[in-house]
Amino acid sequence: MSTRAATADEVLEGELVGVLVDGRQIVVGRVGGRLYAIDGVCTHQYTVICHFHGSGFNIRTGAVVSPPASEPIASFPVSVEGGRLLIEGIPAQVRVGHTGLRDNG
Repeated sequence: MSTRAATADEVLEGELVGVLVDGRQIVVGRVGGRLYAIDGVCTHQYTVICHFHGSGFNIRTGAVVSPPASEPIASFPVSVEGGRLLIEGIPAQVRVGHTGLRDNG
């Protein structure tokens, strides 16, 4: 599947956007105008931000806010350069035609 550059404009306040960074699934969210990024794979049964198993994670820190997950997920620094999203300084990509992250289990 092809990809294109992810832009900061795509991340609306209170929304989540799934991106790829060097092949890794990352979720980016905007809260209070600030961008945050966390690992897109849940620590419980390897699912992605877990609408499948109900685990909740704090977008700012990756901390577990509701089970069944008991381990936090990684959080990453986000920056914007020329409108493009960078996660840990690496350009983020969006899958063309991809409607959202899916369960990996």
